[in-house]
Amino acid sequence: MDRNADLIERDFAGQIERYRSRTLRTWSILIVLSVCAVVAGSWHLPQVVRYAIGAGLAVGGIGLALLQFRSGLRCPSCSQALDLSIADFCPDCGTSVAHVSGGERRDCPSCSAHWTVDRVNGRRWTIRVCTFCGVRLTEPGI
Repeated sequence: MDRNADLIERDFAGQIERYRSRTLRTWSILIVLSVCAVVAGSWHLPQVVRYAIGAGLAVGGIGLALLQFRSGLRCPSCSQALDLSIADFCPDCGTSVAHVSGGERRDCPSCSAHWTVDRVNGRRWTIRVCTFCGVRLTEPGI
């Protein structure tokens, strides 16, 4: 592995750690907000106050969910968002897939990996290679 590839992999390893900690932190906060909503609903407060608390918790939860689902992984080489779409290279093996047709499901002609973009659950593939520039990011994948 040359020096540049080692630097890219080290930089991406830091991104993976931040990405995973943000995921854990976001889900933890959403669970706490849910518990707060249940507890606040059981209090004997005026109905307007309960609606205001519920609306505040809902807006906070939606904001955190949107923050969670925005792209957090960027290629250290070309700065493209990695977990939103597949461009010209297979994210698993790095083979050029520019000629593969799009749609809800795509398959790699080389390694037979398949990628599904689910509008509800998001990315359904392992990222080892940047799909925009083809540089190898991490061997284990994320």
